[in-house]
Amino acid sequence: MVRKFLADKLEVIQNCTACSINEGCNLDANRDSTMTIPGLLKSGDTIGVVSPSGSISREKLNPGLNYLKSQGYSVRLGDSVFAEDRYLAGTDYNRAHDLNVLFADSSVNAIFAARGGYGSTRILDKIDYSVIVDNPKILVGFSDTTALQWGVFAETGLVTYTGFTLHPDATDDGVSSRVEDSLWAQLKLGIFDAVNGLRVIKHGSASGPLLAGCLSLVASLVGTRYFPDMAGAILVLEDVNEEPYRIDRMLTQLRLAGVFEVVSGVILGEFCGCTPENPNHGHLGSIIDELVDWVDGPVLAGIPYGHGPDRVVLPIGAAAELTTEEHEGSLLCVFN
Repeated sequence: MVRKFLADKLEVIQNCTACSINEGCNLDANRDSTMTIPGLLKSGDTIGVVSPSGSISREKLNPGLNYLKSQGYSVRLGDSVFAEDRYLAGTDYNRAHDLNVLFADSSVNAIFAARGGYGSTRILDKIDYSVIVDNPKILVGFSDTTALQWGVFAETGLVTYTGFTLHPDATDDGVSSRVEDSLWAQLKLGIFDAVNGLRVIKHGSASGPLLAGCLSLVASLVGTRYFPDMAGAILVLEDVNEEPYRIDRMLTQLRLAGVFEVVSGVILGEFCGCTPENPNHGHLGSIIDELVDWVDGPVLAGIPYGHGPDRVVLPIGAAAELTTEEHEGSLLCVFN
């Protein structure tokens, strides 16, 4: 599903250029704390799998597990991956414990979320962040894990990767080519393909840490210690199945919290299924028109990041640069 204003506000991006990520490098881009890029994956490495949010059956997870194995990796499951506690994959303690154990285990090289859903916010105060600082490694998730990944970045400075979960992104037919290419280019090769062709809503240039995620989860962190310092950040937002007035409410919450006063730029991803039940209630385009006035820096749209079937994977916390020309803008990595 796509938004009615897609033709006016958003475009799918096809053109990419590459910039390299240095394994193990530290980044400092308009931030007080040091950002850490985890090491790269090698064939034969072990990937841990956790369910920090909703519960999942083995049947639904098997395609994802088989996909990781087909890529040449061993897989280690967290103890509560298949647990069920209401709508959660086990208790908050057990879901956090799985993360703590896999981060502490030196034989595990990366951690992938099994699925999204709801629940990662509930475990933020149960994670041992000192273990993550001492054992930085790849963490991959999407959607509900926005809360987890933003919290990890706020507490440790670890760059993580948003845009892929084992379910539903991996099926018996594999993974969409854009997701697959973007994911493994970063995790195995240390290459981020800059995204060109973004639609310019407001011109300008920006640089700073890239903070991308689901708007509803981003808004839920405001006022907590797990909300990163937004000063100078390039903010990328997406969401799914939210009425426009709810999108308005969450963006207004960010405005009242002062977020748009301090970020260096904003990029809007996909807002799938976010059309109003009552057409008289307007559409997202009018909300974006207001957003432009809230942001001092550039505002762009059209990045293929959202709950659609095809997206790019983005490195949360990595240093980035946003530029605009007459008709389009680009998001690229800047690594010092």
